[in-house]
Amino acid sequence: MNYFKILLILLFLQVLCTGFMITFFLKLSFKSLGLDMRKSIFVLPLFFFYGKNITLNTNFDKKYDKVSLKVRTLFFFINPLYLVIGKLRISFCFINSPHMNYLNRIPSFKKIKYLPKPKRVTVGSLYLRDGNFEIEDHSVFPVYKVHVQN
Repeated sequence: MNYFKILLILLFLQVLCTGFMITFFLKLSFKSLGLDMRKSIFVLPLFFFYGKNITLNTNFDKKYDKVSLKVRTLFFFINPLYLVIGKLRISFCFINSPHMNYLNRIPSFKKIKYLPKPKRVTVGSLYLRDGNFEIEDHSVFPVYKVHVQN
């Protein structure tokens, strides 16, 4: 009977980790966060994530940074042993067709305090395919623009 209760709890947690539910909870927290990842799932016992056609848009205010990200396929695996010691290590990450537009409006020195401490978040191996990245920095004069594509 106890195994059945544990199985039901794990099943309930797994349903909460589907892309639809993650999107729902994030939209409740951040009203102007445009996130769509309905075809995604985070598998709990194995700690891997697979998603298709993921979009993320931040349109908070004109004084904040703006990010627009579209990814065709995203797959990553989190090493659970590092979570025990309070670190996040993504052992493997594959991103297919990422298209990102980033508009920087706040100077970098004001955002450093929000970053995690060094070596708290690491990525073991990262594979990008068919990417397109556009970055505009409006915090300096003249406006600095970078365009990188694969």
